[in-house]
Amino acid sequence: MGIHEVIIEVGDVTTAVEFYTKVVGFKLVRVVEHGGRKVAELDADGQRVSLVGTGGPSVRFALRTADVR
Repeated sequence: MGIHEVIIEVGDVTTAVEFYTKVVGFKLVRVVEHGGRKVAELDADGQRVSLVGTGGPSVRFALRTADVR
């Protein structure tokens, strides 16, 4: 089992992309619209990080496993 994706909910995707790329050093992969929300996909040294514009801060982790038990 491992972390498949880290999802960070942000108020402003453009500002968050600027912070995570310039300050933290993540690489921007792409920006898309998904379900009416702006989503930026970033690469954090092989770890997928998505910034989702929801209006408020929150963090979620998506886990992938071959056996849920």
